[in-house]
Amino acid sequence: MAARAFDGDDRKVFVLPPTRRDGDVTCTLLKDAGLDCDVVANAQSLAAHMNSSVGAVVLTDMVVSDPGLSSVLDAIERQPRWSDVPVILLTRPDRQSPIDKRRFQKLTNLTLLDRPTSSRALVSAVATAIRARERQYQIRDQLDSLQAADAALRESSERMSLGVQVAGLALAEVGYATQEVNLSAEAARLFGGGDHARTVSRTEFLAAVHPDDRDKLSETLWRPTDVPDNPVAIDYRVVWPDGRVRWVSQRHHILKNLLGRRVRAMIVALDATERKNAERRKDEFLATLAHELRNPLAPIRTGLQALGRSGGEDSAAGIRAIMERQLAQMVRLIDDLLDVSRISSGKVVLQRSRVDLRAIAELAIEASLPFIVAGHHEFKADLPDGPVWVDGDASRLSQVMINLLNNAAKYTAEGGKIRLILAIDESQAIVRVKDNGVGIPPEMLTEVFDMFTQVNRTLDRAQGGLGIGLSLVQRLTELHGGTVTAESPGLGSGSTFTVCLPLLPAVESPPSPQDAPAREESKRPRLRILVIDDIPDVADVMKMMLDMEGFETLVAYSGAAALDLARQFAPDVIFCDIGLPVMDGHEIARRIRADPAIEPATLIALTGWGAEAELRRTRESGFDFHMVKPVDANALLDLLSHIEPRRAAAV
Repeated sequence: MAARAFDGDDRKVFVLPPTRRDGDVTCTLLKDAGLDCDVVANAQSLAAHMNSSVGAVVLTDMVVSDPGLSSVLDAIERQPRWSDVPVILLTRPDRQSPIDKRRFQKLTNLTLLDRPTSSRALVSAVATAIRARERQYQIRDQLDSLQAADAALRESSERMSLGVQVAGLALAEVGYATQEVNLSAEAARLFGGGDHARTVSRTEFLAAVHPDDRDKLSETLWRPTDVPDNPVAIDYRVVWPDGRVRWVSQRHHILKNLLGRRVRAMIVALDATERKNAERRKDEFLATLAHELRNPLAPIRTGLQALGRSGGEDSAAGIRAIMERQLAQMVRLIDDLLDVSRISSGKVVLQRSRVDLRAIAELAIEASLPFIVAGHHEFKADLPDGPVWVDGDASRLSQVMINLLNNAAKYTAEGGKIRLILAIDESQAIVRVKDNGVGIPPEMLTEVFDMFTQVNRTLDRAQGGLGIGLSLVQRLTELHGGTVTAESPGLGSGSTFTVCLPLLPAVESPPSPQDAPAREESKRPRLRILVIDDIPDVADVMKMMLDMEGFETLVAYSGAAALDLARQFAPDVIFCDIGLPVMDGHEIARRIRADPAIEPATLIALTGWGAEAELRRTRESGFDFHMVKPVDANALLDLLSHIEPRRAAAV
């Protein structure tokens, strides 16, 4: 390391002479030799300079009579460890007393010159002292650099340690010569071996690995066919002393010496148990989803084939009823999936108002009763006499209760008992759904609300479902500021789900809907309808259904064709798919609204997209209504019954 340039007092020679004239002569001699020099008046002044910077000191034995000599010696003793100031002492040997010799012994870098001395000897001694002093400054700079590097290394190590701790990384090092593994504290915890760093043998290390994964890890880490140049990734299981199994995701790099032999392996690992469980639940979900979608598709396909055979007309009503039930089941599955997605991404907006939880419970019971009756269950509802007011979204709270009741019906053996209890406890409304069904094992009570979790997956209990109903219950309840808990004595002992919601103060009930005058049934108007969809089967089936209801209907399979047909046909209503090629539904809507000839038509988006953002976008494009496929025919016809023909409106 190159020494930094010295300036100022770093190279200066301080002279403490017997007389001022001796000092001036000495400094002139040293300056002529290119050495910086300064004369000090007394020892006290010299000590002050030595507390800052100094190159070398020239003294004579006359200094012993100076009362400030002790301060000079003290300053020399207080030097930093790297410093040893050179002192040149001009002395007469015959004048040194034993006391003086003992005092000068404190000078550890002392050069003695006999008085009188030659100018050449003095200059040479001082120049040598300055060169030695420069080397001391170089040592100082190296020490400063090492200290700075050490501080930076400590800071970097602390940051790395903090990062490793925050990331939950476990570090380990395999020594191939000693056949030992050094585990960090996090690695020891990961392997179930305590909370402190420790060193274990290879045998101990492998003993913690699951027997089914032990050979794979040993082969990769200790017996590779060749030593790879890049890090190796491997996942394996470890078994803790209490029997619990954890997944480890590990990357290790084997370091070699110049001969290509293994020296050690550096291991970085983390707990992958949650990731593996999520992957398992995802795989189970996909398998279950395929199963659940095939179940309703099978009778739909069979029903269609039966209708196509001769004699199928006689059974058409029964076949259609079966197909409608199975289609409704598919729609429920898809709706649940969409609900979970919207809630997870924060896109669900509750339509909150003051609602009666008792009335909601009655509606939920009515919706779930077919499932309860199908299982021949004994059902009992304990509801209060008066209303139970909460601040919430009535449809979402109904969904919570329906999911809990359906879940109880699904996982209770035929002829079981199901009970719904609605009660008030101080500031809370409490909903409990109890059953004597399959129950929940203790280890599953904390996981039963996780996505895609099902307690019992055995084939003889193939009750269907995707394992998202209870997750929906929890998320919707929490959106309402409430809580939901699960209790069960264990498998075969039934379960209880409890929902708690903030209670609102009671008020007088509003007039009953039956007190309002009944709305007169309106006669369905005869409308001209244009259906736009790029899938002919979808458009043609829609046209068939509308024609059977007495509407005048045309279809278009592209945006350009739809615009031309609309100008000729002048429809009252336009059903338009959004995901059309070339010209999508939004562009079609904008062009219709910009054309005065067809602008008055009622625009209805008919699409598979139902997110809040898509609803907003269709409104901005000019659509009047947004309906999500598959559309219930009754809902569609009810909407059409409220639309007047353009011809009537123009009269």
